[in-house]
Amino acid sequence: MKVHSSLLTKIAQSSALTMLVVAFAVSPVSAATFTDVSERYEPAVNYLVAQDITNGVSKTKFGIDQNVKRGDAAIILAHALGFTEKDAPSSGFGDVPTRGVVAINALKAAGIVNGKSTKSFGFNDLMKRGEMALMLTKSAAYNIKGDKSKLTFTDVNDRYADAVAALVDHKITTGKSTAKFGTNDLLKRGEYAVFIHKIEQSIEKEPVVPFALTKYQGLWETKRANSQDSYLSVNIENIKANTAKVQVDSMSSGAMYIGSVDSEAKFVDNKARIYYSEDGFNGSGVITIELLENAVGVTVVKSNERGYLFEGKYKAYKK
Repeated sequence: MKVHSSLLTKIAQSSALTMLVVAFAVSPVSAATFTDVSERYEPAVNYLVAQDITNGVSKTKFGIDQNVKRGDAAIILAHALGFTEKDAPSSGFGDVPTRGVVAINALKAAGIVNGKSTKSFGFNDLMKRGEMALMLTKSAAYNIKGDKSKLTFTDVNDRYADAVAALVDHKITTGKSTAKFGTNDLLKRGEYAVFIHKIEQSIEKEPVVPFALTKYQGLWETKRANSQDSYLSVNIENIKANTAKVQVDSMSSGAMYIGSVDSEAKFVDNKARIYYSEDGFNGSGVITIELLENAVGVTVVKSNERGYLFEGKYKAYKK
């Protein structure tokens, strides 16, 4: 397949990030077990533990006031988003230990994280609140928006304004004070737990059907009013068990044709992800196909060193 040049397609396969030995991997417990979890943090900690997103730093401590490393923040976010595929393209970062490879490869391919440089992710660097805001609000993460013109924080510059506004408008945060978001403050584990919990609760969940792949065979397309609209056409065929041939026949951003992907994709929990890269733009991306009640949900993120070329979340309806 060609996208101005050759596409290297990869098939998303189910695996478990929980098999990684991460810094927070101890026996699952509840907030009541941790001696450092106050009432303020209890709902968030209980949620993260129950969902296997993270555990404590020990059997008796969650680590509420401990700073969060960039690598650990990425692993937690990948758990929360369900980014568990091993076949994402390599991030190219030389400082990512084995326990973080799956998470950071997947998050980088989806355009959610970048490194400190092309060779270094900054795995052991401490995460700042502003960096966290950028991660959580990316279109391939929780994809929330806000009105930056309403911000009253004096410590939020243009780089962070959209992300912080999204968190405020969705009532994820009110800042450290009426005047400060704390953009350059180091992120604490307790804070991060609260952010993840609130944003998980705030997003509208798409209704999904019990797993039944057979009903989705055929051609699914987004509605298109004119040539300037973004467009996707997805064909699902050759269904066998829970595996089907998924072909993205066409994807375009307005009048700019981007290309197609033809690959065998395995559906797990009604979702299949296809990772790809193409050498013409030194870009990479991920296409997620999700089976919804009456449609196929498609999320595409395509990025390169110049920024996003194509991104969005769409519903494709049976043609």
